[in-house]
Amino acid sequence: LAVVYEKLGSVTLELEDIAVAREHHRKSLDLRIRLTQLTITDPRLTPEKVKESLAGAYLTQAGLASALGDPAGAWEFLSRYLEIQEAVRYSIPREFLSAIEAGSQAKQYPVGFQIKVGEIAFHSNDLETCRALYDRALKRSQAAIQKNPNNAAAQRAMALSCGALGDFHLQLAEPTVALPYYNQSRELMVKLAAGDPDNAATRRGLSFSHYRVATAFLLAGLLHQGNTYPIVLVCSRLLMD
Repeated sequence: LAVVYEKLGSVTLELEDIAVAREHHRKSLDLRIRLTQLTITDPRLTPEKVKESLAGAYLTQAGLASALGDPAGAWEFLSRYLEIQEAVRYSIPREFLSAIEAGSQAKQYPVGFQIKVGEIAFHSNDLETCRALYDRALKRSQAAIQKNPNNAAAQRAMALSCGALGDFHLQLAEPTVALPYYNQSRELMVKLAAGDPDNAATRRGLSFSHYRVATAFLLAGLLHQGNTYPIVLVCSRLLMD
């Protein structure tokens, strides 16, 4: 039944009804929590698999809470996910960052995860932690690209990091600072889309990167002297959608 609710949540999320998707996933989470309290005789449901499924359910709920503008709820779920992974409960994102800096974590989390924690920190008014996590994500993705410039995963991580830093500055009303980050993210997405033109997720990412550049361009007041560059980008995004 937990799997059924999970699939219902995924389908509803594709229909962009986040609130209903969150409710379906919450029911799935509740059932997975109950499962950890039962004596299981089915050999297919090992304690490790039950624990892994519960962690995934917490991670999903964190993403949905963040999308609904609930940073406190997002961190509550994310900290429970981390507790399963690390056997440590972080009370605030800053503690997670401190653990990374101290090298005391049991596993290395991907760039996207660090950015997710950074987003929660930003919306919890901890800009210092947010920026530190974004900077670490950028440095890590830069190192991966230097090691293998043609690695698609490294390029995607770099695009994600640059996009997050652009968002950081745009939300602080600094569009001229955001613009170079957005441009770099867009350039990487162009490469990724060229290498995999049939990938719908990549095309959506490219489309969104055009939108970001255009937004920063316009907010920076660079639409002047007949310059239609941002308008072209917006039109390109609309055509791709």
